[in-house]
Amino acid sequence: MILIYFYIKIEASLEVGEDYMIDLHTHILAGVDDDFTTINESLEMIKQAHRRKVRDIVLTPRYIRGSKYAFNNAEKKKIFNRLKRELNRQNIKVNIYLGNEVYIDEQIPHLLKSNEIMTINNSKYLLIKLPNNSKVYNIKAIINSIRKEGIIPIIAHPERAFSYYKDYEFFKDLLDQGVLFQIDVASIFGENGKEARLMAKYFLKKNMAHFIATNTKYSYNYYYDYYEYLKAKLHRIIRDDEYIKELLFTNPKNVLDDARIDTHEVKITYLESLKEKIKELKK
Repeated sequence: MILIYFYIKIEASLEVGEDYMIDLHTHILAGVDDDFTTINESLEMIKQAHRRKVRDIVLTPRYIRGSKYAFNNAEKKKIFNRLKRELNRQNIKVNIYLGNEVYIDEQIPHLLKSNEIMTINNSKYLLIKLPNNSKVYNIKAIINSIRKEGIIPIIAHPERAFSYYKDYEFFKDLLDQGVLFQIDVASIFGENGKEARLMAKYFLKKNMAHFIATNTKYSYNYYYDYYEYLKAKLHRIIRDDEYIKELLFTNPKNVLDDARIDTHEVKITYLESLKEKIKELKK
C-alpha cells in the first residue's frame, strides 16, 4: 500500500513531456527470444508499452555464435516484418526497430559483414553483452577491431559483469576506447542483486552511463508501469534533469537517428581504484 501511494504521488509530481522512454534493449521478438513464441505475445507486450506512452522500442534478440541463439539477419527480419505489419493492421502507434544483443566475440566484424548480426536500426551502434561471471582477456583487441569498422559498441548492463565488480579502471578503459554503457532498469530497482545495484549507482553518479533500458524478457513488463518511479529514483541518485533525459530519451533517439552522442567527462582517481583493490585483497 505504501509503495502504491508513493508511486501515485510521484506520478502526479513529475512531467513526462517529450522525454518519454525510448526502450533500446528488449527480448520480445517471437520465435527468436525464449519467452515470446507467437506474434500475438509480442503484440501484447507492445500494447502494454503503448498504454504507458512508450512510442519507440528496439527489439534486440540475443546472438550467441554456435548456439540456438544464432538467427541470421534474414530470419530475424522476416519475423520482424510480420510483427510490424500486424502493428499497422491493428493501428498500434508504436515504432519498432531491429537490432541484436551480441555476446562478445572476436568474430563480430565478420558476423556483421556476413549479415549474421545487425546494429541497432542499421546505425553505427551495436549492443554487446559481456559474460556475467567470467573475464574476457582479449577484450581490448575485440573492441579495437569493432571500432576499426566504424562501429560504436554499447555494452549491455555492464553492472552485471560481476567478474569486473568494482574494477573501475577496467570500465574507464572501455569508455576511453569509445564504448558506451546501457544500464538495466532492474539493476536500479535492486532486482539484479546488491552488486549490480551498487555498480549501476556508481556508473550513474560518475556520468559513465549513457542509456537506461528495460531488457524485457518476459510476457509482462511492469517497468513500463513504473516509469515515473524510475525517474524519481534517478533523481535521488544523480539530481540532474538533463542527464536523466539523456539516459531515457535523448541518447536513445540519437542511436535510432544514427547521430552523434556527446559523452560526459569521467574522472576516476588512482586512490579510489587503489582502495577497492586493497579491499579485494583483504577478502
